[in-house]
Amino acid sequence: MSNGGQKCNAIKRLILIGNRSDIVSSMIRAFESFVPGDPFETQTTLPPLVNHASVAEIAHHVEEAISQGAELLVGGEMITL
Repeated sequence: MSNGGQKCNAIKRLILIGNRSDIVSSMIRAFESFVPGDPFETQTTLPPLVNHASVAEIAHHVEEAISQGAELLVGGEMITL
């Protein structure tokens, strides 16, 4: 999460097959612990995305996934600072 989607290896989706509640629980805890903010501030653990197009792309992926039956477990709202 630290590179704000600025690298080609930045994960944008994770698809789990079967019941993997162990992984899901761990990821929920990790995502809930992120602190969005200015990347130059020491408390920030979730920097902004690289540009508005990236924000729109991620928002589209979330909306599309939910419309196709995905369950939103953490977040989902746009972060503004």
